[in-house]
Amino acid sequence: MAFWMRDKHKQIKENLSAYLDGRLDPKQAAEVEAHLASCAEC
Repeated sequence: MAFWMRDKHKQIKENLSAYLDGRLDPKQAAEVEAHLASCAEC
């Protein structure tokens, strides 16, 4: 896996709890949603 992809997974993992709790701003929430929708690993 490319470095940037590992970094993105780390960022998503760090934001997942806040996302599920509704604590992310709309831009961050959209980034998590887009990643989860397009990443089979996640």
